[in-house]
This record gives sequence, structure tokens and C-alpha cells, in this order.
Amino acid sequence: WKLYIILAIIRVCCCFSPGYIHPDEFFQGGQELFYGSVIPWEFEPENAIRSIVPPLFMTRLPMSIYCAVMGDIGVARGLEVFLVPRLFMCLLSFLAFDWMVWKVVTSSSTDANSSAPEHQHQHQHQHRSKVPAEVLILASSWSLLLFGCRPFTNTLEAMVLSCLLVLVILKGNDPSAADYRFDILAGVMCSIGFFTRFTFVFYAFPVMLSMLYSRWRNKQGNSDHSYAYASVISCLISLAVGFLVCSFALILADTYYYINETVGSVNSLSDVMRVMPSKIAPLNALIYNSNVNNLSDHGLHSRVTHAFVNMPILFGPLSFLFYAGIGFSLSSANISMCQQSVVFGLAFLSSAPHQEPRFLLPILVPIVLINAQTISSKRFLVWFWTFFNFTLYIFFGVLHQAGVVPSLLGNRNFLTNQGSELQSSPTPLIYYHTYMPPTYLSATGSFNESSKLYSIIDLKGSSQESLTEVLEEHLLCKNNKRQRGYQTVHVVTQHHLLSEEWQRQNHFNLIHLSSYWPHLSTEDIHPFTGDVFSFMLNMELSRFEVLCS
Repeated sequence: WKLYIILAIIRVCCCFSPGYIHPDEFFQGGQELFYGSVIPWEFEPENAIRSIVPPLFMTRLPMSIYCAVMGDIGVARGLEVFLVPRLFMCLLSFLAFDWMVWKVVTSSSTDANSSAPEHQHQHQHQHRSKVPAEVLILASSWSLLLFGCRPFTNTLEAMVLSCLLVLVILKGNDPSAADYRFDILAGVMCSIGFFTRFTFVFYAFPVMLSMLYSRWRNKQGNSDHSYAYASVISCLISLAVGFLVCSFALILADTYYYINETVGSVNSLSDVMRVMPSKIAPLNALIYNSNVNNLSDHGLHSRVTHAFVNMPILFGPLSFLFYAGIGFSLSSANISMCQQSVVFGLAFLSSAPHQEPRFLLPILVPIVLINAQTISSKRFLVWFWTFFNFTLYIFFGVLHQAGVVPSLLGNRNFLTNQGSELQSSPTPLIYYHTYMPPTYLSATGSFNESSKLYSIIDLKGSSQESLTEVLEEHLLCKNNKRQRGYQTVHVVTQHHLLSEEWQRQNHFNLIHLSSYWPHLSTEDIHPFTGDVFSFMLNMELSRFEVLCS
């Protein structure tokens, strides 16, 4: 229990970690959509490839609760919008991951030992009072500590799959408890998972097949097989009812949102029904991702990237043990179902040429249930697991692009008029060779007041020539003969990317304003000169004031 409590405290603390894993945390999770100045392209009405319900749930709902509790909606500032959804997802992670795995393990243990001799009952009771090894392995996973506490749609997809797995396992162990209400609930879960990310189907398909097979097996003992057929058909009908009713409600919500974004208001129900077929978000996403030309805009990878790169990155020793165990007999039908979910999801997602580690996050709970006992039973594997997760947590949670968020949250310290009548808005802020900066974090006040969002220009990984052009476009210099512009522009980047030669050639003066340490960009690592201490000190993101010389 002491170890689990420590791990739980660490998870809550991870909500405050500055590491920037991926832009989709902010741009698909809802913070930028509801509070920033940029509408993510997935939520543009002409694309409509994301359902509005997941970001409403992960960001809008906890923010509304927070503001209601605080009693003043004016408290919704950039920092609160950054932290509140994380804390909300952290709370959900204890319910959807830890508690669900705990229920499965204790239920399986009870079923396996139900016929145990009387003298073993006391020992079994003492065993159940301890934290299961599966829960400890899960709670110590860097994937859960970081992804589990952030509003990624992948995290929500993993949570729904975890709940569906547990529902099927628990009801499968108790056939008498399985009825149409359970089937309808399973259908609703499938709908929610599908509208969260269409890839949910690939992970859930083996689970649902296992549930149908369980129904068939439970009725197969009758001499008349019609009972088995009737049970399966009844289950399919209930599943379809839950799935279709929930899906219709989600499509209606999405259509209403996208119509409002397009024309500003909904005039009649007929308008909604007419537009509805084009606003089925998961189908639009499936069509979009089926086109390799579309995926090339996001990066193309080898088909084996998921299997040999992303699985080890996310799960480390668990992935190696999983591969080693394929083809061997498993301890139970439930573990077999988990293995099929992993294999089926991994195989289908590997067929697409765009492969990112977070796409495999739903595998977390199944792979823990399969191999956690093996890790916990061998000391060297425990040490390997600890070292692996500590290293990946430090890399992604503390170092990776970790200066971006603090640099945005510190903007109010630089909001000045610069003594120029030409500057009636905050100084333009250029991000150069960093991850996408979420604009909502640059807010200088609460979102219902006269808050100013910095004019943020994201140059991504552009060349120095592009940076020069943008600076010349915005700066009020003597040689550009423009009547309007800014006396200064702020640039946020790593200092080694702005050489003194570049400054001299373009007649720019740079004034160092602040630094944000640590910050590690794997795309632009600071040159190593042989001094490890100096290299670590130079792992920082800097803010410069740029003036015309």
C-alpha cells in the first residue's frame, strides 16, 4: 500500500510537469479550441474529422465545474486551463485504469480459488487485502503517469477500452448477471470509443467477439442449439440498440456544433438532418486516414514502426514479454482475449503508414494484465521496469520541449507598450524550431475579461531565411519604408540557432530577456563540445527581443 500511495502522489504531481509530449494534447483536447485563437484543422467545419464531444468532456466540463466551484468564472486563465483538465484526467485515470484492473484481478482470483480448501481461505483474504501486482505495474508505467494525466483523445480511447474489457470480463465470469442492460451498456461504450477515435474498433473487435462466444458457450449445453443462437442474436440486437442510439446522439451534437461554426445558428431541425450525413466524424477521419497523400503531410513511417519502435517506447519490458509469449498457451480465456485485442489492434494500425507511439496507448491495460505477474516475480525485471519508466518519464515529462509551456505562461511579464504609439497590441511572439505553441497559454488575464492573446507566429522548423523575412515584415526599420510596424519583436528559440553572423548580415540586435531550463529538442540538439555540464546548462529555450540595428 505504501508503494501504491507513493505512485499515486507522483501521478498527481505529474500534472504539473512541463514536458511537452505532443501538440495534440492541446489542439485535440479542447484547450486551444475553446480558449485559444486557433481552430485546429480537424475541427474546421469543412473537415469535421473530430467529434466535439471528447474535448467538451475532457476540457469544457472540468473547466465549468472548476469555475462553478470557485464562484467566479473570471478565474479561467491560461494556467487554470492548462492544469484543470490534467487534474480531471488524472482523477479519471484512477477510476478507469487502476480501479478497473484491480476489479479484474480480484475477480479472477476469487473465481480461481472458489473451490479452494477451507484452510486456504484466510490466506486468500490476506492476499486480496494487498495491492495487486498488476495495479502496481500499471501505476508505475510512464505511459500512465504522463499520457494518463493529459487530455489526449488517445487517453480517453484507452479509458473506454479498459472499462469495456472489465465489463466483459466481469459479466463473462458471471453469466447469470449478463442481460440486455449489460449488452446495451457495452454498445454505448463501443459508440463512445468509436467517436473518440475510429481506431477503437480494432481494439474492441476481439473483445466483442469474445463476449458473443461466451454467450454461445453458456447456452451450448442445451440439447437444442436454438437457445445458443437466440442468445447471440439477442445480444447483437441489444448491442446495436446501445450503439446506434448513442451514435445518433453524438452525431447530433457534432452536427449542431459544426452548423453553428458555419452559419452561426440552427434555424430548424431539417437543417440539422440535411447536414448530418456529412458530419459523422469517425467516418470522415477513416476516409481521411485512408488516403496516403493525406498521411504524408503528417509523416510516413515504415509499417513495422509500431511493432519494433513504438511498442518498446511505450511499454518497454512488457512489449518484449508479450512478443515472447505469442503462440504459447495462456492461463485463462480473459488473458487470451487481452492478447487478441493487442494483436488485432497492432496489426490493423500497422497497416497505415503514419505511426505514432500514442496510437498504441489503448494496449496499456491488456498488456499489463497479460505480463505484469511475470515482471513482478523476477527481481531483475523489476529493476529493468523501474529504470525504463524512470528514464522515459524524465525524458518526456521533464526535458522534452519543456520550455515551451513556461515561456507562454510567462508572457504577462513582457506585456509592455514599448514606448511606441504604433504598438496598440502585444509584441508579436515568434516561435522558431519548437513544437506548436498553444495560444491560450499566452493570455494576460481571465478569458471573460479584456484578456490579450499574444500575436503568436509559429515558424516550426523553418529556415533562417524564413525567420529573416518574417522579422523584416513586422519590424519598423528605416530601410523597409513602411509606416506601420513594431519597434521590437520577440523570438523564442534555442540560442545556438541564432548565430552572430546571421545577426550581422541582417542588421538585427538581439537582447536576451529570459531562459527556460530544461528544454530538449531532439530535432535541434545543442552542439556537444565535450563538456557534459556545459551541454546540460545549454539545454534551454531562450526569449530574445529583436530590434533593427
